[in-house]
Amino acid sequence: MEKQPGEVHEIMAIILIGLVLLQHIAGVIIKVNIEASVKANKEYVLSMKKFHGISGTIIYLLAKATMLAGFISNKKVVLLILYLIWLLILIIVRIVLEV
Repeated sequence: MEKQPGEVHEIMAIILIGLVLLQHIAGVIIKVNIEASVKANKEYVLSMKKFHGISGTIIYLLAKATMLAGFISNKKVVLLILYLIWLLILIIVRIVLEV
């Protein structure tokens, strides 16, 4: 049974919601550990920060893919073109800010 683009969009959105919840929980844990005391395990905090950054990037990419699947499933060509232009601008800005 082949999945329709609209179904893929919905599945991706559900996964995205779960990842956003995990991201928020990880952010709270990092914040509490950093502010808890000076004795906080620095390796643990650094590994949590790394996890937080990587999962945030995954969420960002999944959100963009979900939007793309939504535009494709609704066959909105103009919105798809505008979205791709906007995505290209965001990628360029992110690269510039990382360098």
